[in-house]
Amino acid sequence: MADVTDHSAVADAAEMVLLVRDLGAGGFVRLASMARAAGCRIGVVNGPNRDPGVAELLSSADRLVTVADPTNVDEVTEAARQATDGYRLGAVLSTSDGTVAVAAQVAERLGLRRTPAAPIMVTRDKFRARQVLAEAGLAQPGFALLSDAGQVEQVAAQVGLPAVVKPVNGTGSYLVRVVRSVPELAAAYQELVAAQASGPLAHLYTSESSTVPATTVLVEGALQGREFCMDVVVRDGQIEPLALIDKFLIDERFFELGFVDPPFDLPEERAERIRAHVVEAIRALGIDNTVAHVEIIDDVTLGPTVVEVNAGRPGGVPPMVLTQLTTGVDTAAELLAVHRGVPSPRTAPKLTMPVAALNIFPTATGRVRAVHGLDKVAEHPDVISVDAGLAPGQVVTDEYESHMIGIMVAGFLDRDDLIETYHQLASMVTLEIEPI
Repeated sequence: MADVTDHSAVADAAEMVLLVRDLGAGGFVRLASMARAAGCRIGVVNGPNRDPGVAELLSSADRLVTVADPTNVDEVTEAARQATDGYRLGAVLSTSDGTVAVAAQVAERLGLRRTPAAPIMVTRDKFRARQVLAEAGLAQPGFALLSDAGQVEQVAAQVGLPAVVKPVNGTGSYLVRVVRSVPELAAAYQELVAAQASGPLAHLYTSESSTVPATTVLVEGALQGREFCMDVVVRDGQIEPLALIDKFLIDERFFELGFVDPPFDLPEERAERIRAHVVEAIRALGIDNTVAHVEIIDDVTLGPTVVEVNAGRPGGVPPMVLTQLTTGVDTAAELLAVHRGVPSPRTAPKLTMPVAALNIFPTATGRVRAVHGLDKVAEHPDVISVDAGLAPGQVVTDEYESHMIGIMVAGFLDRDDLIETYHQLASMVTLEIEPI
């Protein structure tokens, strides 16, 4: 039974934007603020998770419906009907990977057919997305599903090593592992299957909306080359790539430590080739009237190759802010506008110099008491803004990425100077945490 909280006055046929949330705070709060700024009422279908990062938003929503499983389309559809009763529904959206396809399906069930749900559903199944891109003739690494420990040697031979092992419909680099041998692949398979069955995000892999059984993982040949990301706006069949962002600082644990726009030392001819590949991928997948976040590696052999496409939502907060600063496009506002079918709310770029977003991650696990050093970081001459990614009371796990602090910087000279700045800033921040 859904738990309904009504903070609205008498329903007045105003337009409501319904947000479906599973996990995450930053992008969700940003999208809600854009909807409010557009004059829309806010309805929220929320899962059991009420972490401190969204407490204020949940309390200020016009309608809040709490459901047991936000990844269940039937359950969310019924909750959506309750949340939107008496309002004119403008859009159903999500920034949570686990519920972005759910939101698209609910929108169709409630009569909003401007944005097709099927392509968004395809991109949530990373194996099916690879198949579609391969059928369109786009460069792909070797890829295969691994569903049984007895298939390890066969899959390793088929895909090649080194390889990347990941959940088929995962989120936020959760459980992504690089393996270099058959024994490592066997160990990674056992680890992922156990976590998908009972780990902190197990509901993504055991719910009715999961695309494959929790005993199945995706294995892909590891791409070698520079990594980039890009948000794309698709409006009435027109595909518009936004800023090409260089993921200049990556490691195997946290993956995304730093982003910079424009990319360091990237010839324009190469940048255009990457953009063209992204456009081809979006077209092949059939995505329309939405925003998509695309990850790309410029592989030394294959050339530009899509790592994954996340349709129905923009990238996380760092790409969002970088894109807005350098292009004037707020991708949260753009997502809202294109789904509602209203004009794009664009402004002039705010900065014309190179800008970077840095993520500092916690190295300990437990319940957060406090994050110290933010004021000191803010005083650094290169720092534009500082945002805490963790709030007191939140739980940090090493199972998936939860950045401790997000920092926007400018004024760096080159890649080496920016990496040095990253380490300087990281040394200023400490996390007070208690084990649980």
